[in-house]
Amino acid sequence: MRLDPGVTLAAIMVAVFASMVALAASYPSNARFVPLVVGIPGLGLALVQLTLELRRAARGEAATADPRIARLAAWIAAFLTLVLAFGFVYGGPLAVYLFLRVRESERQIVATAGALVAYCVLRFGFEQMLGLLLFRGLLVEWVLG
Repeated sequence: MRLDPGVTLAAIMVAVFASMVALAASYPSNARFVPLVVGIPGLGLALVQLTLELRRAARGEAATADPRIARLAAWIAAFLTLVLAFGFVYGGPLAVYLFLRVRESERQIVATAGALVAYCVLRFGFEQMLGLLLFRGLLVEWVLG
């Protein structure tokens, strides 16, 4: 039995967003807001996409052989890996930098500026101004203790 790529990707996205919402329950009350604001709508959209993909597969239609799906899955995996390792404050800007530099072929200055803006928004906007505690990252926690 061959796995349908559209169903597989949609199922992975459902799992990611469901995990985000479930993990938010264990966070302190002031840190739940961001994962829930992102996770709940994301989970709803991922469930809609999974339903559409399952219906398409049940009709026997093949998933479109679109290389964009593979690239999208790779970028999602890279983003999740960076955030899990380095946290939102450091992994998010690094993901922005890599996306702009590698995928969009932007100049070094543009990619660096994008990463700097992302860092400022996460560090100062969310953590300082809103007082939200963002995930620090497994590698960062291990190194810093």
